[in-house]
Amino acid sequence: MSSIWEGLPSVERKPIFSLPYLVRTVISLPAQLVLLTEDGKIVLWRDGEVSALETEPELEPVLSVRLETPPVSADGSNEEDKEEKNEPEHKLICLVETGLVYRVSLSSLDLEEVEYPGDGLLNLVGNEKHEFFSDSSGHVWSKGSVPYSGLVHQTQLFEKVPFFSGKKLLQVEIGTDFSICIVKSDDSLLSPDIPDPDTSLSEPDGPSCPLGLSLNLSINTDYNRNITEPKNTETRRRLRSAVLTEVPILDNSSESNAINISQLTDSSFNSSESSIMHPLSENQVEDLGLPTRPGDVVLEEKSQSEPPSVRSSDIPSMKDFVILNEPFSKTLNFKTSIRRSTSSHGTGLERILSLQDQSLKDLSEKGVELRRSEVWVWGNGSRGQLGQGDMLSRPSPVVVPALSSHHILKVSAGSQHALALTASGTVFAWGSNNRGQSNPLDSLAVVLYPAKLQLPRSETVRDILAENNMSMLVCDSGNIYYTKPSSNSNARFHCIEFSSLNLPPDIRPYSLLTSDRYSVLNCKPMSKYTCKLIVREKVLLDQIESVSYALSTLCPGTPGSKNREDSIPFLDVQKSVDKAKHFLSYCVNRSQIHLSLYEFGSTGLYKYLDPWLECCREICWTVGNCVSADSLLLDSHQSQHQHIIVDILISKFGYNQKSIKGQCELEQLLVELHKLSENYIKVLMELHTKIEDGKELMKKIEGLMGLQQSLLKMRQEAEDTREFWKTSGAKLDELRISTRRLVLDNRTQPLLLSGVMSKHWLVLLTDVFVDVGYSVTVHPLSTVWLDTPPVTGSGNKFEIVLIMPEEIKTLVAFSAQSRAVWVKGFLQTIVGTVRNITGSSLPPVTRNVTYEFTRGEYKGAVYKGSMTQAKLHGKGSLRLPDGSCYCGEWSNGIQHGAGTLTLADGSIKEGTWRHGKLTGNGKLKLADGSLYEGSLVDGLPHGHGVRKEGKFMGRGASVYIGEWEKGLRHGYGVLDDIMVGEKYMGMWSGGYRTGKGCVVNSDGIYYEGNFLHNKLTGDGTMIFEDGAVYDGEFYGAGQFNGKGILTTSTDRFEGVFHGNYSDGMKFNGTVYKNQEPRTPMIGQNWDKLQINTVNSGKKWGSIFSKFEGLLGSENPWEQVAILVNQGKVKAREEGNCSIQDLDYLETIPDFGQTNKLNWSEYTEILNYLSRAGTCDFHPFCRIVQKLVQCFNMSYGGVRSHPTLLPHAKDELESISKRLYGSVRKLFPSLPSLDSHAWILDPTLEENEAMMITSNSLLFPLLLPSIYPTLFHLYIQREEKRDKEYWVRILRWNKHSDTALLTFLDVDISYWDLPADRRSRDELFLEAVDSLQQIKMKFTPKDKLEVILDMFKAITGQAGTGNHTWSMDSLLPVCMYVVVRARVLQLGAELAMLSDFIENYLFQGEKGIMFTTLQAAYVQILRENVFLN
Repeated sequence: MSSIWEGLPSVERKPIFSLPYLVRTVISLPAQLVLLTEDGKIVLWRDGEVSALETEPELEPVLSVRLETPPVSADGSNEEDKEEKNEPEHKLICLVETGLVYRVSLSSLDLEEVEYPGDGLLNLVGNEKHEFFSDSSGHVWSKGSVPYSGLVHQTQLFEKVPFFSGKKLLQVEIGTDFSICIVKSDDSLLSPDIPDPDTSLSEPDGPSCPLGLSLNLSINTDYNRNITEPKNTETRRRLRSAVLTEVPILDNSSESNAINISQLTDSSFNSSESSIMHPLSENQVEDLGLPTRPGDVVLEEKSQSEPPSVRSSDIPSMKDFVILNEPFSKTLNFKTSIRRSTSSHGTGLERILSLQDQSLKDLSEKGVELRRSEVWVWGNGSRGQLGQGDMLSRPSPVVVPALSSHHILKVSAGSQHALALTASGTVFAWGSNNRGQSNPLDSLAVVLYPAKLQLPRSETVRDILAENNMSMLVCDSGNIYYTKPSSNSNARFHCIEFSSLNLPPDIRPYSLLTSDRYSVLNCKPMSKYTCKLIVREKVLLDQIESVSYALSTLCPGTPGSKNREDSIPFLDVQKSVDKAKHFLSYCVNRSQIHLSLYEFGSTGLYKYLDPWLECCREICWTVGNCVSADSLLLDSHQSQHQHIIVDILISKFGYNQKSIKGQCELEQLLVELHKLSENYIKVLMELHTKIEDGKELMKKIEGLMGLQQSLLKMRQEAEDTREFWKTSGAKLDELRISTRRLVLDNRTQPLLLSGVMSKHWLVLLTDVFVDVGYSVTVHPLSTVWLDTPPVTGSGNKFEIVLIMPEEIKTLVAFSAQSRAVWVKGFLQTIVGTVRNITGSSLPPVTRNVTYEFTRGEYKGAVYKGSMTQAKLHGKGSLRLPDGSCYCGEWSNGIQHGAGTLTLADGSIKEGTWRHGKLTGNGKLKLADGSLYEGSLVDGLPHGHGVRKEGKFMGRGASVYIGEWEKGLRHGYGVLDDIMVGEKYMGMWSGGYRTGKGCVVNSDGIYYEGNFLHNKLTGDGTMIFEDGAVYDGEFYGAGQFNGKGILTTSTDRFEGVFHGNYSDGMKFNGTVYKNQEPRTPMIGQNWDKLQINTVNSGKKWGSIFSKFEGLLGSENPWEQVAILVNQGKVKAREEGNCSIQDLDYLETIPDFGQTNKLNWSEYTEILNYLSRAGTCDFHPFCRIVQKLVQCFNMSYGGVRSHPTLLPHAKDELESISKRLYGSVRKLFPSLPSLDSHAWILDPTLEENEAMMITSNSLLFPLLLPSIYPTLFHLYIQREEKRDKEYWVRILRWNKHSDTALLTFLDVDISYWDLPADRRSRDELFLEAVDSLQQIKMKFTPKDKLEVILDMFKAITGQAGTGNHTWSMDSLLPVCMYVVVRARVLQLGAELAMLSDFIENYLFQGEKGIMFTTLQAAYVQILRENVFLN
C-alpha cells in the first residue's frame, strides 16, 4: 500500500489517497497526478478519483515514464510557449518491457510509437537541453547541446557517446544543467579502443577543449556523422525480449503490507508546470546494491568558514536537530524533473549474489567486483556540481576522483548539486550550497569537492534524494532528514522522527519520491531488530573503510620500517583489512533486501558469520605480527598523517582527545580491530529475546563471544612477545620473526636440560624450541616428538623427552604442575606447527615435514615427506649433497616400497625396494642411456628382463630379452644386435652364448648349433638365402671350417670346406649331381632345422615359474584377489582404470571349480579371462603381456626371417599349452590336454559340439597381439607365390564378369547374368564380401567361419532352376570369387590357417570348403592359359 500526501506526513493531516502497491514514479500535473507502480501499470489521480490508464491498444508493462519535453526552437524558446493555449495537452513518453517507446496522450489516450536508434532501450532520461538513453548492446546515445549531452558538439540527432564504450551503465541522473551516472567496466562490451563496426566515431573538425572551454571555433550544427537510423520495430521488439530474459522485473505486488505514504506540500508554490520524480526501480536498485527508495529529513545550520574537521564535538546528535511534528512549511519549490535510473545489462548484483561459494576468498572477490564502479559527471560546472574542485564545465564524461575509493550505491542529482550514497550508509554531497543542500553545516555558497554529510553517530542512510535545491535522506532508523533554511532559526538540517509518522512498529520508511508539491513515502515491513543488524554491518564497513584509508595514506613508506622485510607485517595488515572491506561490501549489499524479523538469518554478515570469524582472526593475527615486531611507531613521513588516525579514533571509535596516547596512535587504531564484533553481539543478544526458537542464533552468539576471547588472548600473546624480544639480547636476533610468538620461557617457568653441567636457557616459541647454552640450537617443532615417562624411583624426576631425527633430549621439570604446563605448551605448538587437520588436540604421530640433516651419513641432505617418531616412514624424498635423490616409500629410516633413486651421474633405479635394496620388478637406466626393465635382486637384474643398449641404428645398439642372474645373461634369451645385423636365440651362461642356439643375420643366413663362450663348436646346420643347406663344421655365418655336406639346387657336395660361401669357397671332396634339377625352397629343408636349438618347452621358464609360484599356493584365488585389491586401491588414487572391472575380478568366481563343465561355465571362463587379460593388476594379464612381448621381440623386428617360422609355430603351441596348464589350476573343471572333451554349443545349429583345447581357449587372447609378427613370417615364406598370384588377380580383374566366368569354365546357363556383357563386379557380391572379411579375423576358427559363409553365399546365389553342386562346378565359381575379392597375401593366410587349424575343425563341411579354397588358390597359380 502507498499513500500520497500533500505536504509532509503528519498526525494533523491525512493522505489524499492510497494505493495497494508501491509507486515507482510520480508526475505532478496541474489537475492530476500520474503514478507508475512497481508492476509497470500507470495510475491517474484526478478530481479525487484514482483510475488506471487505459489505452487502445493496451500498453505493455512500463519500465519508465516521463513527461514529454517540448522541442527547443532555434532561438532557444519552448515551442509550446509560443502556442497560446489555456490547457496544453500533456503527453507521456513510456518505455515498455519490449524495449519500445510510446507516446501517450493523457487527453485522447492515443498510443503512438516513437522511433529510437539502438537495439532494445534500457534507460531513457532527458530534459529540455538534452536526451539520453542506453541500449541492450551496451551503447549509450545522446543528443542536445554542449556541454549537457556528453558529446563535443551540438546535435539534434542521436549519436553514440564514445566514452561509454566498454562500460556498463548502472544508473544515470540528470540535473538542470549537468548529468551524473555510475558506470563499471565490462569486458563483454565494446572496448573503448575498438570502434563500433556499424559506425566510426569521428571528432568534430578542429580542436576542442577537454574542460569545455570555448575555443571560438564554429561548429556545424548540421553535423550528423556517427548516426544510426532506427531499426525496424519487430527486430527491436525481439532484441528487447531477449534482454528481458536477463533483466527480470521484480514484482512487489505480493507485499500486501507495503505502505507508501507522504507528500511534501508547498502551498506558496502554485506553478502550472508539471513535475516528475522517478526513483530507482527495485531491480535497478539491486544491481547497485540498494534497498529501494528515499525519505525526508532536517538538521541545524552551523556556519563555518572552512570545512568541518571530524571531531567528536562536531558530530551532530539528536539534540542538534529541529524535530518537526507539524505540517511541513509550504516553501518548497520542486522543479520539473526526472528521476530515472536503470541497469543497462542485467542485474549484476543478482548474478553475484546468486553464486553459492561461501569461502572468505570467494566472498571478498565478489565484494571487489561490486566495488569496481566509478561516478562520472559532465555538463555545466559553474556551481561546482561536477565535483572536480573547480567551476569549469566538462562536455565529456569525467570521473569524480574523490569518490573513487568508496563503494557508491546510488547517486541523485538536484538542480545544481548532487548526492552519492555509499554502501556504509554515508552520504557525500557537492555543488551549490545556497540553501545548505550540499553541506548544511557550512555557510559557503558552493562545495567544490564531495563532502560527507554529518549525521548522528548512530545513523546510517538507506536512501537519498536530491530535488531542486534540497537534499533528503531516509535512514535505517526510520528518521528522515532534509535540508532547508528555517525561518525561525539558523538550522538548515532538519529531522522528521520516525515516531512522529505514527506508523506500526514493523512498518518503516523505505524510499521517498517527490514531484512539485506532492511526495510519496514508500514504506515496507521492516523489523527494528533486523534493521539494527544491517546498521551494524554498515557501521562495521564504515570503520573498516576508515582504517583502510588510514593505512593507504601511510604507504609506500610503512611505519617503523627500514627495509622491505620489516614492512611486510604492515602490508599484511593492509591486505587483511582490504579483504574485510570487500567482504563487508558484499554482506551489506546482500542485506538490503532482507528486512523482516525472521529474515535476519539471510542478512549478509549473519549468513556468512564463519568467513567473518576467519576475517577477524586474520586481521588480528596480522596486527599482532606488527605488535610483536614493534613496527607500529610512525616515522617522520607517516607523522604527517597523524591527524587522520586521530580523527578516525574520535569519529569512528568514540575516543576522546585525552585517551589518545602520543606515538601510539596507529597501534591504538589497529588494536580497535580486535573489538569489531562487540556491538554486533549486543544486537544479536537483543534479537535473541524476540524470537521463539533461538538455538541457532545462540550458537552464533557463542561463536562470536568465543572469537572475542581468542582475539584478546591473541593480542596479549603479541604484547608478551614484544617484551620478550626487548630482553632477549643479540643472541636471538636471527629468530626474531613477526609471525613468531613466545609460549614459554624457563626464566619464568623453570625447566632444566638433563645431562649438562651448565644451566641452559630454554625457550619455547610457536614453531621452534630454542636451547641457549654456549651456542644457540634451534629445533623445528615439526620434527619434535614428545614422550612423558612415568615418575618412578625415589628421585621423582618429572621428565619430558624430546625425540628428534638426529638426537634425543631429556628435560626435567621441578614439579608435576610445571611439567604439565610445558607438556601442554609443547603439544599446542606442535599441533599448530604441523597444521593438524584432524582437529585432535594431540599432534599426529606421522607428519609431513621438511628436515635438513646435520650429521651422519645423510649430513647435508634434505628430506621432504612423511616421518613417524622422528624416523623416515611413508612417502618422501631425500636429496643428498652430491645431487642424487631418492623419492618413494620409507620404513624405519630406510627405503622400503615403491621408489625411484636418481644418482648424480643421471642413472635411475626405479621399482620396489626391500630393506634398502631394489628387489622385484623395476627399471634401471644407466648414464650411457641403457635401459633395463624386469626382475631385480639387490639392485641387479635377476630373472626375466629386457635390456636396451644404445640408440636405434646407433653404435652398440642392441636389445636383449630373456633370463638374468646376478646382473649377467643366464638361461634362455634373445639378443637382437642391430649394428652387427644378427639375432641370436639360445642359451646363455655368465653373459656368454653357451649351449644350443640359432642365429639369423641381415644377409639371410640362418645357422644353429652349440655355442661356448660366444663361439660355435662342433657340427651344425646352416641355410643360405638361396635355399642351399650345409651340415657340418663351421664357425660363423657363411664361414666353412671342416667336414660337411652342402646341398644346392643342382648338386650335393661332400668333403672338407673352407672359406666363405658367397666369396671364395674352397672345397675338397666329391660332387653329386641331382637327378632332377629343382629350385630349393626353405620349407623343403625344415626337417633339418631345430636339431640344435632350445626346446620350446624350456623357453621363458622364469615367467612361467613366477606365475606357477603364485598359483602353487594353497589357495591361489586369495593371492589373485589380494593383487587385484592392491591394484584397485592404486587405480582409485590414479583414476586410470575401470573400477567396475576390478570389482568383478576381485570377486572369487564360483564357476569352473567343479569337475563337470558345461557351455555356460565355459563362456563364463572365457569372459573372465578376457576381462583379466585387459587389467594390468591381474597376474594373468601380466604373464600374457610378458609372453606377447617375448614372442614379438623374438620373431619380429628388422631381423625377421622365414627360417624362424618353425620356431615361432612351436613356441606359440608351447605357450598355449603351458599357459593352459596354469589356467587349469584356477579353473579345475577345464579338461586336461590329453583328454578330448566335447561340449554342446547351443548357439550353433543342431547343437553342434565343440572340443575344448588350449588353442580354442587361449588363441582368442593371444593371437590379436602377436598376429602381425606371426603373419609376417608367413608372408615372407609365401612371398614368391603370392606375388605371382597377385599379378594374375590384377590381370584377370580387368575383364568383365561374362568373360571371366567363361574363361574359368563356369556353366553360365545356371546364372542370371547382367544384360550388359561388359559389366564387372556384379555377381556373387555377398560371397566376395564374406571372403574379404578373412583379413579381419585372427583365430583359425573365425577364419573358417568366414570361408564357410563365402560358400553359403555362393550356393545360395539366385539362379535359374535347381542346381546340384559338385566339386567340379564349385571350384571355378570359387576361383571367380577369389579373383573378385582381391585378398592380399591369400597364400600366407591359407598357409597360416592350415598350420593352426585343429583336426576336429578340419572335418566335415568346413574342411571341404577350406580344401576347395586351397584348390582354387593353387589352380590360379597353375593356370597356364592367359586371358587376354
